[in-house]
Amino acid sequence: MLLTSLLKKLFFDLQNYSIDVIKNKYNKELCVDDAFLEKKKNSHYATLIKIDKLVKLKPFSINKKGMQTWLILN
Repeated sequence: MLLTSLLKKLFFDLQNYSIDVIKNKYNKELCVDDAFLEKKKNSHYATLIKIDKLVKLKPFSINKKGMQTWLILN
């Protein structure tokens, strides 16, 4: 399990922004191959998240109920 600090979030509407432009601008940071980008060529949106810090946490259990996917731990 990892705890992260987000440095930047970028959202792209791929109807108005070319995936090739994203590839050319962020290719080094993306670390994906051309086959991945080819699979995404018909996508409508893209989100890039730049992570500042990663902290590895020991796994832990939470007794939760329901289908909630995000929990805030205090």
